[in-house]
Parts: sequence; structure tokens; C-alpha cells
Amino acid sequence: MRRKHIFPLHPCIIDFGVFFNNLSGNIPPEFGLHSSLRRFELASNSLTGGLPQNLCYHGSLFWLTAYHNKLSRELPESLGNCSSLFELKVYNNELSGEIPSSLWESQHLSTLMINDNKFTVYSIILDWPRRLQIAIGIAQGLSYMHHDNSPPIIHRDVKVSNILLDSQFNAKVADFGLAKMLIKPGQLDTMSCVVGSLVTLLQRVNEKVDVHGFGVILLELTTGKEANYGDEHSSLAEWALHQIQLGNNIEQVLDKDVKETSYLEEMCSVFKLGVMCTAKEPAGRPSMKEVLNILLSLKEPCGYVEMNFGHFDAVPLLKNSKRESRLDNDNDS
Repeated sequence: MRRKHIFPLHPCIIDFGVFFNNLSGNIPPEFGLHSSLRRFELASNSLTGGLPQNLCYHGSLFWLTAYHNKLSRELPESLGNCSSLFELKVYNNELSGEIPSSLWESQHLSTLMINDNKFTVYSIILDWPRRLQIAIGIAQGLSYMHHDNSPPIIHRDVKVSNILLDSQFNAKVADFGLAKMLIKPGQLDTMSCVVGSLVTLLQRVNEKVDVHGFGVILLELTTGKEANYGDEHSSLAEWALHQIQLGNNIEQVLDKDVKETSYLEEMCSVFKLGVMCTAKEPAGRPSMKEVLNILLSLKEPCGYVEMNFGHFDAVPLLKNSKRESRLDNDNDS
């Protein structure tokens, strides 16, 4: 098959998109220098080399998507200094070097997806207060989608790689490629949805799918382990439930990098909440509004949860905390 190459832009072109075209070769370095580029989309080709330095030369670049290619070298520092840039998606390439620090400080950049590359990553250990902040931010987003949006929206792919953090570690739920709106309370119409090369038939899907995904994130935040932790027959959620069933000391499974005496009770409560959210039966999982209330209560000096947990199978998991007596009183009321 004859390979197609990419050529320099005409000065009058401001929106440029060629994706799924089997393009190969390097992107000409003069791209953007002679044209006030606004949109530059080259996703899903076979392009190599680096991204041109001058893509934002005229300060008008808004979208840059070049994922699913074979791009290498470093990300241009100029992208971080591009005040107009709103969306940058360059995941699944071979980009390397350090991630420009200016990208983290960009004021208008709303979407930054750079995973699945070869960047030099410096390990940053988030302390527990920041992890709790991240959990609350995600819960606020999902709670809004489920309970405050009309009609409610189900994300259906809640996982750590779909959570974006800004420079202040505020969390944003991203990648709504599988999201669906609820047609009736608690369920969706039967539908077929393509996930990669697989066609999955979904029936009566409700918002508890997102609750499960969020529960896994809570377990990752508290243990420092990944979602696929375990063997071929288990996952992090199953492993965590097993720790509860065995009566093991929860403090022993918490992430040692952030485990401090002053945070132990909060971390244990969030771990147990993660187990509640990943209950095998969707009906046994709390709603995101209830989950959010629990997390917010942890930040209050004498916080408590104003809700009735009686209909959740996993209620005993939240026992043995300073909120135990209050929870019991709420259940009796």
C-alpha cells in the first residue's frame, strides 16, 4: 500500500484535520509558522518525529489532538505558553523527556491527556489530605451528574486514568466517550456499545456502575495499589473485601507512604467506604450523593453522616469510628 505523507499548510488554513488516514513521516517543522492555526487534529495515523515548535506561533491554537501515532521527542515548551490552548491530547505515542512544567500552570487548558508515552516521570507522593481532596472532587462531579443534572448522566468508565488534576490537585472527571443519559430513573434502554473491538450488550444499566468505579478509586487512594492488584482470579476490590471478611486489621493494608497516626481513622473509613461502593450487588451500593456526604463529613472536626444506612448490606463496615454512635442514632430514628 502506498504510504501518504503530510505536507505544509496553506497560510489561509486555520482548521486542519486528517485522522484515520494512514499518514506517515514527520510533521513539517514549519507547521503553524505561516498559518494562524486554530484546530490541529492528526489522531490515529502513523506519524513519527516530534511535534513542531511553532504550532502556536500566532497564539490562536485551540485544539491539538495527535493521539494514536508514533510521535517521539519532547513536547514543545511553547505549548505550555500557548494561552489559547484549551485541549491537548497526545496519548499513545512515544513522546519522551520531561513534561513541560508550563503545561501544569496553563490557565485555559481544560483537557490534558498525555498518558501511554515515555515521559520522564518524577514520583510525587500525594499526602492523605490531598488524596481526600481528590476523592471529594471526583464524588462532587459524579454526584452532580447523577442527582443534579436532568436527565442524569452515567459515565460508565470511572477509573483513575479518566480523572484529570489541575495544578492545585482539583479533580475533574474526563473522557465521556461511554457516557449515557438515563431515560428512566435507575435504568437505560437496552443498547449496544462498542468498546475497542468488542461489542457489549448492556441492559438495565444504572448509576451504580459509576459508584463501583469510584469505589475502586477510593481503594487505590487508601492502599496505594492498582485496580488490577491480585492474581488472575481477583482484583483490588475483591482483595479488599477479603481483608474485611478475614477480620484483618485495616491499618495494616493502608499505603505506608502516607499512613500517619492522625489520618488513620479517616483512611480506614474511606477504605471501608470503597468496599461498600464495590459491593457485588448494585443494590447494596450507596448513591454518589450519600458517598459525597460521607466524605465531606470526614473533613469536619466532629462530622457525622446525615442519612440512613439501614438499606446497605455493608453498613457494619463503618463501625468502630468516632461516628459510630451518631450512625446508630440515625438508624434508630
